[in-house]
Amino acid sequence: MPDFVISDLHTCDRGRRDSFHLGGREKRFWKFADYVQAEQGQLYIAGDLADWWQVSYRNWFLNYRGFMDQLARRIAGWIPGNHDGMFLGLARDELPDHPIFGKYRCGPMEIERGGRKILIYHGSEADPYCSSGNPGVGELTAIITGWLEDRYGPRDRWGRWVEDAFLAGLEGLVWLHRHLHRKKQRRQEQIEGMDGLREVDGADAMIYGHTHELGSFEDRLFNSGCWHRDRDSYVRVENDGHIGVWEWTKDCCPMQIEQALI
Repeated sequence: MPDFVISDLHTCDRGRRDSFHLGGREKRFWKFADYVQAEQGQLYIAGDLADWWQVSYRNWFLNYRGFMDQLARRIAGWIPGNHDGMFLGLARDELPDHPIFGKYRCGPMEIERGGRKILIYHGSEADPYCSSGNPGVGELTAIITGWLEDRYGPRDRWGRWVEDAFLAGLEGLVWLHRHLHRKKQRRQEQIEGMDGLREVDGADAMIYGHTHELGSFEDRLFNSGCWHRDRDSYVRVENDGHIGVWEWTKDCCPMQIEQALI
C-alpha cells in the first residue's frame, strides 16, 4: 500500500487569485485521487491546502465546502503550512465542525515503510520569513499578490504567474544582500534547515513542500512541489521504503521525475 504526499494547493475562492481552480486542475486532481485509490494508497497533504492569507476563511469555506466534503473521505492526514495554519495548536474540540478538520494534524506526520522512518512536514519550519505564528514577509507578499491577481489576473503580460514574478523581485534583493554579507543563500539554508530537523527527529527521510519546487536531495529530502502552478506533482513512497518524485501530467498520467533540489 503506497503513500502519496502532495502539498500547496492554495485553494482560495474560485476567483482570479485561485490558481488551483484554473485550467481544469480540479478535474485532474480528482482523477489523481481516483488513481491513488486504485493503487490502494494513502494520501497526505503536507500543508497549504488553503490560502487564508489570500482569502477569508468564510469565502474559502463557502466556495470549497463540497470539495472538502469529498476530500475528507480521501485523505489520511493534513498538516498545516504557513498559509493554512490559523488553527495550529488548538485542541480537537476547538476546530471548526467539518470532517476535513478531523484530518488536521498539529505536528509532523510519520509513516514507516521498509524499516525507514519518514516524516512529513510543510517546510516553512525552516524558512525564517514564514515560520512565525504572526504575519511575516511570506504572508504579507501573499496578501499583496492576491490583490494584484484580482486586479490584473493570475499572470502578467509576459505570461509569468504574478505571485512568482513578485517574489522573484524580492528574492533578487535577498540574494544580493546575502551575497554582499557572505551569507548562505535561501535554497541552501532551507535544505540544511530541513535536514537538521530530520536529524533531530531521528528520521531516515523527510517529505515537505512550501517552496513549490519538486525534487530530491540525496535520498533524504523530497519536495512534493505544488498543485497551483504549471506542474502538478507529488511524492510516492513504496512499501519497501523507496521514495520518488512524480508529476501528474495534464493527460492525467503519472510520470516519474529525476530532479535535484540543489
